[in-house]
Amino acid sequence: MVIIKFYQEEYRMDQSCFSKAFFCFSRQDYYGITPLPPQTIDMVIFGNFSAKGLGYEYEIMMEWIELGGRISPRLCMFSESFRALTEHAELFKELVSLHDTDFTPEEFSKLLLRLGYRDYSDKALIDALP
Repeated sequence: MVIIKFYQEEYRMDQSCFSKAFFCFSRQDYYGITPLPPQTIDMVIFGNFSAKGLGYEYEIMMEWIELGGRISPRLCMFSESFRALTEHAELFKELVSLHDTDFTPEEFSKLLLRLGYRDYSDKALIDALP
């Protein structure tokens, strides 16, 4: 059983209510309205999301930042997400193969789709699958 706090309500949800999913900031309706942190170009948030739209069990952020004249991906996660290192092991194995490459948010989104993640972005990724 997972307890989700959504605004001031509390929901008890079975683990089966969650799925591996993601959304890309630049493909959200609020892109261009909601500012990104300084130096951040784009971000993809992924993790175990509720199919009922009530939030997430945990989330991880891959952000793209300007670094030394390059746009580089950077992985960010809080301790609540550490178990994702095993639960999303297939994804992390794929990331090891991308060591020291500057893959794009679109390329990362395609990787997530290929691994079976659901795309919860407001705008669809056109021709996402190879």
